[in-house]
Order: sequence, then structure tokens, then C-alpha cells
Amino acid sequence: MIEKVPTKSLPLTGIDALLSEARNLSQFKDVALLTNKACVTVKGIPTAYALGEILKDNLQCLFSPEHGWSAKGEDGKDVSNEVDSRLNKKVYSLYGALFDENLSRLNDIKTLIIDIQDVGVRCYTFAATCAKVLDYLSTLEKPPAILICDRPNPLGKTVKGPSFNPNRQSLVQYLNVPFQHGQTVGTLLTRYNASLIKPVSLKVIPHKDEFYPFKHRWVAPSPALPNWTSVLLYPGLVLLEGVVLSLGRGTDKPFSSLGAPHLDTTKLLKSLGTIQGISATPLTFTPQSSVFQNKTCQGIEFQITNLKNVQSYDLGLQLIRTLSKIDPDFQWVQNKEKGSYWIDALLGSSDFRLSL
Repeated sequence: MIEKVPTKSLPLTGIDALLSEARNLSQFKDVALLTNKACVTVKGIPTAYALGEILKDNLQCLFSPEHGWSAKGEDGKDVSNEVDSRLNKKVYSLYGALFDENLSRLNDIKTLIIDIQDVGVRCYTFAATCAKVLDYLSTLEKPPAILICDRPNPLGKTVKGPSFNPNRQSLVQYLNVPFQHGQTVGTLLTRYNASLIKPVSLKVIPHKDEFYPFKHRWVAPSPALPNWTSVLLYPGLVLLEGVVLSLGRGTDKPFSSLGAPHLDTTKLLKSLGTIQGISATPLTFTPQSSVFQNKTCQGIEFQITNLKNVQSYDLGLQLIRTLSKIDPDFQWVQNKEKGSYWIDALLGSSDFRLSL
């Protein structure tokens, strides 16, 4: 029996268009698939299982990005290779220590199908991982053809934040787009491929529907983004990763809450004042992982009250400015060995940090 994701209502995406041409799909040979279990068809079936039924032995292997094949791995942790027992196929990691080694698995592949759910923010690593795959494939004498099953950007076409800084390129600042870029993976990779000295053969199968937050079902591509509130607040709250603070990882409110054992919640709420489209209320929580693990934190929880008025990126900057003024224990997350700051890596510049 094929595993299904409970559906409220899922959008029609590129994988559904591809599956509608099943007769043509059966002609593909030596296929690899870059995806995870969170990428599902409109019927809630994981892409790999839906394609596996058609491709059978022509599906050679799978590749997974950050958070692994299950899409439930911890943020920033190396992903191991594994085997999907249902498909009896190897799943090769494209995140962490095994990335470079596993790229060579693509040498004998004739078609690489990509189906991955990005979240519309430059620092989210999925699109950058795909771009690095294109970098490698462009060096091969006979690279596989790329087929991208596109998915809608959950944040729509809104563009916010600083542009790309080539002097600070990293996995969280890899593509030449604004911080909140308003593009789909298909568009991002098409433009990136065109910029390569030796572009590869790439075709995008467009999605049919857009996302309608809170109306469409959201399937979490990582543990930190389990629901629409987390997704819609992510462009701003992810900036708080540059500060020593819990963002609710290890709780049921990741990226919709923040806190620390020492935080003066009353003072913070008063200083923030009214936030357009968002309510903020006191919250006490104990993260089971990540920053301040197993420590009781005083903080606040955010809820969206008017989606049209939400300005997540601006809220993130406002929160950092406010915390830097009212919190005597305010600290930037810093790699002391390298003398670098995580907020600079996220934004691609030290300008914001130095302005405070």
C-alpha cells in the first residue's frame, strides 16, 4: 500500500503534470530523483513512490538535501546515505560531509528529475543544493538531462531584503537573488543554469496552482516549518538565528516563537508595540533540542491575525533592533575561530549588524 499524506487540499504541481504523461515516462532510462518524502502529488503520494511505480528498475537511485530523505532531520546536521526499503533504492546524501563524494553517483545517470519544495528565502538550502548539483553536472562531458517538477513559492512573489553579495558566497547565500526572492525552484535554476559557462539541458514542468496559505495543505519540508504560521514568519524570524536565542526549535512552535531563560518578556512586548497583521503574547517553553535545550525560556509567541498586512522580513529586523536595545544579555552568534557572524552570512553583508 502506498503511503499517503492526509490532505486538506494540495496544489497541482509539476509532478502531477509529469505523471499525467506516464506513457512517455516509461521510456526514460537510468533515472535519478532528487527529492524527499515531503514532496507529494496532489493525491498526497510521495513523488518517489509515484514515479517508482512507473519507472521501476529505470529509477536507479535517489538523492536527498538537508534534513534527509525523511525531511525530518535536524537543522544543519550532516545527512547520511540510506536505503528506502519500499523502493529498495539507495538514497544518497547531498548535504554535509558526503556531498562531494555522492555527486559522482550522477556520472552514469541519463536523466535527473528534481522535485523539491523551497520556501522562498535565499538562506533555505534546497535551491542552493540543486544549483551546486548543476555546477558539477556542467563539468561532465555527457551530463544527464535535468527535469524540474516545479512547485509554487509559498511566500508568493514578494521580494524583500538585500541582494546577493558575491564576496560572501556560501550555501546560505549562493544564488544571485534577494533575500526573499519571490521565485520558484524552476525559475531559480533556469536562470542559474543560463549563467554557467557550460549550461546543461534543463526543462521545467510548471506547477498548475499557487499556494493559498491556511487553505491549502502544507507538507513540512523540514521540522522547523511544520505549519503555515512558521512558513509565513520564516523570512523574518530566520534572521534571529544570528542572535543567541531560541526560535522554538524542539517545541511545537518553531519559527512562530522566540525566547531565552533571561529574556524580559514584558519589556520586549512593550518595546515592540503593535505589529501589523501579527499578535504577540507571552510564552514560557522548554526546547527539547537546539539553542537552550532543556532550559526553561521566557519568550513570546506570534500568531498571524491578518495575512495581507504581514511583513515578516521587516519584523525580523525590528526584533533584532529591539533586543539589542533592551536585552543586556544580547549576543550575536559568532564563529570565534573564523571571526565571522552568522547574521552576516544570512544577509550577505555586515551592514545591518554594524548599524546597531
